[in-house]
Amino acid sequence: MRIKFILSNILILAIGQICFSSVIDQSKNLENRNFEAISFLGENDIGFSDRYYTNGLKLTYTASGDDFLTSKLQFSLLELITDAHSQRYQTVSLGQAMYVASTITHSNPPLDDHPYAGWLYANFGAHIVTKTSLDSIAFAIGVVGDWSFAEEVQKFHHSNIDVDKPMGWRQYAARVENDRGKTEMWYIVDADPDAEIICGLADGVSREDFAVAVANGSMESALKRQPVRAGETYFIPAGLTHAIGKGILIAEIQQNCDRTYRVYDYERRQPDGSLRELHVEKALDVIRPFTEDEINAIRYSRTGGVAESDAVLAHCDFFRVEKRDLTLSPITLREGIMQHLLCLNGEATVECDGECYTLARGESWLIPAALKGVTLTGDATLLISSVK
Repeated sequence: MRIKFILSNILILAIGQICFSSVIDQSKNLENRNFEAISFLGENDIGFSDRYYTNGLKLTYTASGDDFLTSKLQFSLLELITDAHSQRYQTVSLGQAMYVASTITHSNPPLDDHPYAGWLYANFGAHIVTKTSLDSIAFAIGVVGDWSFAEEVQKFHHSNIDVDKPMGWRQYAARVENDRGKTEMWYIVDADPDAEIICGLADGVSREDFAVAVANGSMESALKRQPVRAGETYFIPAGLTHAIGKGILIAEIQQNCDRTYRVYDYERRQPDGSLRELHVEKALDVIRPFTEDEINAIRYSRTGGVAESDAVLAHCDFFRVEKRDLTLSPITLREGIMQHLLCLNGEATVECDGECYTLARGESWLIPAALKGVTLTGDATLLISSVK
């Protein structure tokens, strides 16, 4: 384990022990009608992982009495259910709670995973205590989203203890539109000699730099242009700026999602003459630079960030794609899962239930999950896609 990470968790345990001791000391002082205390509570995953409720911080001021403006109503309610003459004390807390997905290295977690969220709040409590009971009423008020500063706090903490960066914070679609964006993969079927795609931000350009470029009309200089050739594969995680240039034929395999944020549309007009809607502000919220390692971690997320074999072009949370050369060996398709076949070149024979069918170059077939014993032979190269 990395030493900074271990020391960080030891520090959290030490703070927890101090806070626990502070609570004990305060309880001993309850016989004293006049006392004050300040405590700090830190909660963090100690299993060397980040998932779900992952961090909490709370600073609390505790004092005997009932003279806080916020506590007067609370004590009047408590008196309805407890002994009004018992020891009273009141608390004011400032805190932050942080929540992340099950794996923080994914920039586009599955929709059924826990959303990234932050909660920055003030808590006001009133308490009546006896030797055998504690009755409390508290209320909290706070903010969520960007104003909670949960993203900034977690990224700052992780940058100082040398652990994985949390990748999923910038998800406007998840926070606001109940969607997590669209991850896709491009296989270059054919391309002109000078063909290129836009694939991410230019080297050294941050999200903030890109926002400035959009504002001053120099957006294209902030984008990465990538020359392409037939046979290449490009993986496009949600949040990566992308566009297809002229003179390219691609096979696009994508997550089941219709969400697209357009920042520029080349002034193209629809049949009625109107321009298509742009989503600049929404896009700026989710666009970010990616390193090659980050892209590969998402591209092969179901196999630990590495490809199972040279034939597997992607195996992420949303789809699996193989490129198979039938001249090397025939293939029997996996059973119980729907699969899509695209013939890149040559001609394949698809055999099922004793019947043979021809799959020619450029044709695509959908193989239902219910079919069993489907075999592929011939002098052809295929892309075989599935959802897992």
